[in-house]
Amino acid sequence: MKKSIILFLLIAGSVCFTGDVFGASFEKVFYKEVVLEKGPVTVTITDGVSTKAYIKFKLRVKNNTSDYILVSTDQIILKADGKDYKNLEKDLLIGPNDEESRVIDIKGEGLQFEKFSLELKGFATVKAEEGAIKAENFKLPIVKNDFTAGPFKIVQLKSTKKTDDVVVKFSVDYTGDKIGIVHPGKASLLTPKGTEFANMASRGQRRANVLKKGQSDTFVVLWKDIPVSNGDMQKVDIEILWHDTFRDTVAEAFPLPDVEVEIDTVLSNSKNK
Repeated sequence: MKKSIILFLLIAGSVCFTGDVFGASFEKVFYKEVVLEKGPVTVTITDGVSTKAYIKFKLRVKNNTSDYILVSTDQIILKADGKDYKNLEKDLLIGPNDEESRVIDIKGEGLQFEKFSLELKGFATVKAEEGAIKAENFKLPIVKNDFTAGPFKIVQLKSTKKTDDVVVKFSVDYTGDKIGIVHPGKASLLTPKGTEFANMASRGQRRANVLKKGQSDTFVVLWKDIPVSNGDMQKVDIEILWHDTFRDTVAEAFPLPDVEVEIDTVLSNSKNK
């Protein structure tokens, strides 16, 4: 009898501290981090959490190559309990030897799982030095409001010029059948003195973006604290040089294995106290 009581207490303690997700009726379930290093990328699944109404996690991708990595995020499928769950997140483009992340958020019912797998489809390489499209310089004061560069149509939406600052916002439409890359960080400003200044926008505004057929986006280029020796930016003629801002290129898919994600029992217990 004494042995039976001890055995019962041990089992009860195990359930209490390891956590039966559904038996404990956790409000939130937290998951262990998973890292996959394979070929051109290192993929990390982190910050996983679920309730009965949603499951989400952060997909972090490190690009280990000198090309772009394109992730068609909506092709990543979550599998659990014999069912497939899709997401509607935007594509993710990772620059050469860089790292980016996207939160995958799936909503529905009954989305608390002890474990699930992720089918990592939609990963592709995009050559960083191919498909450059030549674009005409954009003159300020504005001579014309829009221009076309290959399959890209660019329209100036707003511009502001001060004595030593210049800010211009554009929209861009991609009509091609391949993959359109728009990299505002490649643009520069040319002053009458012949001095060229690189785009000084924030890192997020300078990063490359991907467009598929029929998609559009906006971007900003800006320059600030331009030395007065280059003239008053409100009065002089200046030009935006595009260099390799626009590329029309192709994506080459590569396979990745599925990854398994499991409940972090310790974290789930501590977070639900």
